[in-house]
Amino acid sequence: MIPLLKHEIYKNKEPMDIIKDAAEEIAMAVENTIGPTGMFKMNEEGDIIPFGAEIINNMEKTPFMDLLSKAVTSQEEEKKDGTASMAYFTAMLLKRAFRLTSQGVHPTMIENGYRKAMDIAMKELENLKVDVKRSDIEKLDAVIRDALAGYDNIDFLLPLIRNAVLFLAENEVKPENIKVYTEEGGEEDESEVIIGHLLDYERKDEDMPESVDTGRILILDEIKIKKPKVDAKISIESSEAYGKFADMDTRKLKEIINKIEEIGANVVLVKGEIDERAAKMLAERGIMAFEKVSEEDIKAVAKSTGAMPTTMENISREYLGESGNVVADENAGCAGGVCHV
Repeated sequence: MIPLLKHEIYKNKEPMDIIKDAAEEIAMAVENTIGPTGMFKMNEEGDIIPFGAEIINNMEKTPFMDLLSKAVTSQEEEKKDGTASMAYFTAMLLKRAFRLTSQGVHPTMIENGYRKAMDIAMKELENLKVDVKRSDIEKLDAVIRDALAGYDNIDFLLPLIRNAVLFLAENEVKPENIKVYTEEGGEEDESEVIIGHLLDYERKDEDMPESVDTGRILILDEIKIKKPKVDAKISIESSEAYGKFADMDTRKLKEIINKIEEIGANVVLVKGEIDERAAKMLAERGIMAFEKVSEEDIKAVAKSTGAMPTTMENISREYLGESGNVVADENAGCAGGVCHV
């Protein structure tokens, strides 16, 4: 027989009690937010918290709550919905598990039972699954309306989402090619679906065209005169000599712009910088250009348009990509304007 003092028993029970209390707190916090008739929560500062992920992330942090917060965040990132349901379901499973342990059931047996129950539930869900065809608009709308519970402008958002879902299904668009952009301060009825790319960059020169009907995309590393790699100092003693030196750079830039125009490019995306003089030349020839474009955006545009990144010294028609309309919308509310490609 091993003697166990009262404080040792308390010490052994304490972590379990903490988790049990946390499970009950979570269940109470989210149970009345679930479903189309669910209600919003309000935090101590008076801010409305409409979604399960936000409710969990606003609760007092404990080791268990951190684990649940990560799980809820993962659900939000992966499925964009069901965070409150997942948190409530997890809490209820824990509560039932504690009830079983108090009746003498070993935790391992409970875990095995839950795993078997999950397998049964997955098979049953497979049986309940309904294929929604394009003609089943009412069924599709019912699913979307349920998913939008908690939003104010459901009637505006519903057809927007329905058309996007139908387009994605018919064109077999891969999930990794779908991007969701949010803008701080925007309203739900300002939402839009863009079949293409949304790039947050400003035209290099305001005199460049605001749109082109058919984009012929060229992706370059930079458009500027490169400094010599050797550590050499050049002394220019007169304004005339300086002018000749500057003219030499301008001629080189003009040759580059001539090549861009010759191959028929009307939209240029540049990883690095665009020289101001080059930007003016591009604007005069009706060519739209954007600088400091991220590697991620470069790859996305290249993949969808067929454009191949190249350098100033290697400009050729074979590197061009093609797209539909390209629109630089300076009033879109994003910093620097938005380019729809």
